[in-house]
Amino acid sequence: MNNRFEFRLAGKAEDGALRAVLRQAHMPGNVSLAFSREPSFFTAEGAGSITHQTLVYQDQKSGKITGIGGRSVRKVYVDGIKKTVGYLSSLRLLPESRSCMTLVRGYRFLRSLHGDGEVPYYFTTILDENRYAQQILESGRAGMPIYVPVGVFVTYLIPLRTKYLSGKLQHEVLACDKDTLPKAHECLSEWNRRHQFAPAYELGDMIGDTGLLPNFSFKNLYVCKEKGEVVGTLGVWNQQSFKQTVVTDYSAKMKVIKPFYNGIARLRGYPMLPNVGENIRSVYASFMSSKDDNPEVLGSLIERARVDWSGQGHDYLLVGLSEKHKLTTTARRMASNELRSKIYLVHWPEENVILPGNESAAHLEVATL
Repeated sequence: MNNRFEFRLAGKAEDGALRAVLRQAHMPGNVSLAFSREPSFFTAEGAGSITHQTLVYQDQKSGKITGIGGRSVRKVYVDGIKKTVGYLSSLRLLPESRSCMTLVRGYRFLRSLHGDGEVPYYFTTILDENRYAQQILESGRAGMPIYVPVGVFVTYLIPLRTKYLSGKLQHEVLACDKDTLPKAHECLSEWNRRHQFAPAYELGDMIGDTGLLPNFSFKNLYVCKEKGEVVGTLGVWNQQSFKQTVVTDYSAKMKVIKPFYNGIARLRGYPMLPNVGENIRSVYASFMSSKDDNPEVLGSLIERARVDWSGQGHDYLLVGLSEKHKLTTTARRMASNELRSKIYLVHWPEENVILPGNESAAHLEVATL
């Protein structure tokens, strides 16, 4: 077995094989999901990262790739300072490769890559639905790194209706233009600086000069103004051209509920539950900021985005916040559902890494998880 299967780094030419693993690796639950990356695995995995490596587990006899994982380098704020930190993503093992020994060998290979000294530790998230992965990775088995839980990240699914009418916004919200972008970037950077692991974007990233944010246009960035000052930002990042969430099955209970739910949703103009094989069509609320964590500012930004993007063929606007953040009440009030994930810091015990404290709330960019 050890000689037949091996871990190595993937090359660009293997994009199709990597996408095939994602199509086959389903996340179980009442609604089972597959997180696809069509037509380019590497475009999706590279979003938000300075560099990215994809680990593959391959059957040397058949040539089939049966497992993958991602290691990225990102620029984020830690204790208010820009730092380079690692991010672990897309851990997927097909049924024939799921074992503790496979994981131990995989992390041994990851440890060898970590020897390049690029980052001191990593952060990652694991969906609550994936209890099996949480239990194994938190077990501290020999040869595995330590997974330290540091919070809960909640993704709020805010419905985008087929037709949407809104009342008057509490704050002035405008589409960003190139002249306003520097002030918007300044507001975003100041807000991110106050949050652990929030991305440290440069102005050139948002203009599109660096390729860090594929398919995002600052023309889809909204700014909230008070007396001419930018006091909040929110961008809508449509990634459906390279990242999809596909429904692969429903539980017995959901199969009974689905027709009734869809009937009510159709009457109210809300998103219906997709058929098996169809996508949940979502766009991401990204580049979020609100001066002094003002909930009315965030509420106005989300409401403006909701009005503009309803009736455009999308089901949900996804808003991501740490569970204990002051702004969660605003997002929860507008959401029809939510997904919860644990946030972890990952390191090897022998390195005696000093991890940041939890004094500052974490904030992750939901579109790049």
